[in-house]
Amino acid sequence: MGNLSILQEMQINEVTVQDNGTAVIGCAFFQDAKLQIIVHDNLGRNVLSEYFHVKVSTDKLLIDTTNLKPGNFHAWVYVGDKVFIKHFSLPEVSDSGFLNKIFSKFR
Repeated sequence: MGNLSILQEMQINEVTVQDNGTAVIGCAFFQDAKLQIIVHDNLGRNVLSEYFHVKVSTDKLLIDTTNLKPGNFHAWVYVGDKVFIKHFSLPEVSDSGFLNKIFSKFR
């Protein structure tokens, strides 16, 4: 049998953003791999870069986005000679708590 291509050896899913400011990329790897994720803002500026050493059992990659401003982003996932681009957005954080609503009336 021949070798599987890298596309058959892994799966990179869409990015979801949790309430705690963590971006999660679902994935599946059929062999251990090294990868890099570079996040660009909507103007193409590099705003975050992380390296990962993933094992076969890895099913998600976690990216701390708490230092990023709200907006639209593209995560470039580099694995070997392949690149996967995944879009995600960080929404504006609203202060919709009860006390904030009351105090906003007096500002």
